[in-house]
Amino acid sequence: VRRFIKANELDVLVIDHLGIVKNDTHTAMKRNDLLQHFSMRVAGLLKDCDVAGLIMLQLKRSQNNEMPTMDSLGETSQYEKDAHLIYLLHQPDLQEPTKRVIVCAKARDAESGVYPVNFSTKTTEFTSMTEQEVAQYQDRVNNNNNDIPMGF
Repeated sequence: VRRFIKANELDVLVIDHLGIVKNDTHTAMKRNDLLQHFSMRVAGLLKDCDVAGLIMLQLKRSQNNEMPTMDSLGETSQYEKDAHLIYLLHQPDLQEPTKRVIVCAKARDAESGVYPVNFSTKTTEFTSMTEQEVAQYQDRVNNNNNDIPMGF
């Protein structure tokens, strides 16, 4: 991977999806230990190669479509320790396929918060909502008993 990063002069390494890593070393390792080990190795790799990383994970699903939290990261807390930023994607209103919120759950040098966005199902592109769209969406979500504070 290091040679690939240098040979291609990468600025960003994207890993989709870290949770499917397997242990090919034939050593007995618990799943949680394996994920911790891999998370630390990826963090070290990114630092050594001086590249940014975008690491994607599947969140644990809530029973009532609740807002995701750091606990939603699942099997290990090592992700939280290694990450500079953690964003969690959520669809509070399942009847609105083109509306999402991005939860900034951790930001070392920035402000955390909840940010509503439009989502194009055709292009999988996210775009900002206008202030009016935010107000309308927040009213709709809160009327469905999902009290979600939204930033802009």
